[in-house]
Amino acid sequence: MATVEFKCPQCGQICGFHDRYVGRRARCTQCNTHFLIPPAGQSAKALKPEYIQEGPWSGYWQALLQQTPRALLNPAGMVALGAMTALSLLRFFIGHPFFVIYLPFITEVLQN
Repeated sequence: MATVEFKCPQCGQICGFHDRYVGRRARCTQCNTHFLIPPAGQSAKALKPEYIQEGPWSGYWQALLQQTPRALLNPAGMVALGAMTALSLLRFFIGHPFFVIYLPFITEVLQN
């Protein structure tokens, strides 16, 4: 897990990204200049305005569509998914106005 560090081509702020993001588009958090993340040891070059696309971040869609199912289907995620499902069903059946659960031990306690 190496980090690529370089200076922003516009304001000179030091930016750092994981090396797996080399070649992807990014922006400076200080001056909002868009650039491509360079390989280690090289400097970043600002992108021309026609290459800048507005819209959601590409990393958002990757995390949503590729990493979420993988996170839910691992063993720890399956436990969490099962717990969320059980709690949702419990809430539905207990909170539903036309569903009655008869519990004899509670009735006996209430009568005494």
